[in-house]
Amino acid sequence: MSNLLKKVTSTVSVLAIAASAMGATASVSAASEFLAYADMLAMDGVINSQSEAGYRLGDNITRAEVAKIAVKLSGVEMYDCVGDVFSDVGPSLGDLCSAIETAAAEGFVNANADTFRPTDKVTRAEMVKMLLAANGVEPSDMSASFMDIATLGDLAGYINAGVEIGALKDGQYFRPNANATRGEAFKVASVVKDVVETPTTPTTPTTPTTPPTTSTGTTSTGVVTAGGLTISNDAMGMQYTPKLGTIKVGKYSFSAASSDVTLKSLKMKRGGLGQRDGIDSVWFEYNGKRVTTQASVNSDETITLSFTPAWKIMAGTTGTLDLIVKLRAPGVTGAQHNFAIVTANDVSSTASTITASLPLVSNTIVTTDYSAATVTFGSVNTTAKTVKAGEKDVILGEFRVVTSGSRDV
Repeated sequence: MSNLLKKVTSTVSVLAIAASAMGATASVSAASEFLAYADMLAMDGVINSQSEAGYRLGDNITRAEVAKIAVKLSGVEMYDCVGDVFSDVGPSLGDLCSAIETAAAEGFVNANADTFRPTDKVTRAEMVKMLLAANGVEPSDMSASFMDIATLGDLAGYINAGVEIGALKDGQYFRPNANATRGEAFKVASVVKDVVETPTTPTTPTTPTTPPTTSTGTTSTGVVTAGGLTISNDAMGMQYTPKLGTIKVGKYSFSAASSDVTLKSLKMKRGGLGQRDGIDSVWFEYNGKRVTTQASVNSDETITLSFTPAWKIMAGTTGTLDLIVKLRAPGVTGAQHNFAIVTANDVSSTASTITASLPLVSNTIVTTDYSAATVTFGSVNTTAKTVKAGEKDVILGEFRVVTSGSRDV
């Protein structure tokens, strides 16, 4: 068996999903097969308890609904909905927005896509990937017998992994692009979570000896509190910048104490004499790579930056982020802007305590109207020069600087 689990969990029961029971339109008898799994998920708080008819086991299930189940399986804390991760996911979706953005931040779904298509029916392959990834199961390179998954990339790896751990039954065809049903999703979720000991008789779920991890490494124990987190920043006060462009306005350092800490999002408040519409967007970078969403300034002068995926700081280490601001055209001369983490509640993380000299305010940028001058370097003397051994303080060469325009250089 390949290395599927990032940490060892309790033994997964060998449960198979027969191909005849995995069709897009399951019969009543086939749907009834999934009732025990649905009941067990409900007992564990993953889904709401319903009657068999209420579960709608034969109905299709959407991408948003599977994302919510995946987050519930993982045990991570649900993030607040921000609405800037995917263009088609916002507060109007309610807790599904929080679930989708949490799944993106934790790496269960692709956070780099422009859209999520929350109301689309989820395919069988997508469903398997979301549910396995949420419980720390990695793609497997052990090929199953399916003849229709070879070109699916990492989706094929998750399908192989599903067969390997007993969540799927091997066979000739998997039909990865067929729509998954609610019952099928409940059964895969139950097997992965190991809450059903047999297909017909649900039992109390066993307690894992070692907590599983998400695909980003965050420990999932149901209690998402980690160790202490210390935050500091490097600010120099006033910073004069061009009225247009992308500017680094400060550095923020995050130090984890005795346990790993995962940052989920940061809320900052804009200050200064400038207008908020002079700011196009704000984000954080780590070693030159953007690690948060790009956000504009809200009407209350706040900015919420979500880490996609969540940013993990290992125990005993410090990570430093650059705060980047893009100024909006055409630009205004003399505007002032700064950005601050005001309270500990503005930091969404797994830390148990946060130590910082709040508020942590960035540099105050002052926009100016830069006018560039042309500078020409020319040679003063092209005559060859001989330097004797032992000579000191010898002038080896000279050059002339000539400027154009009326500005000093």
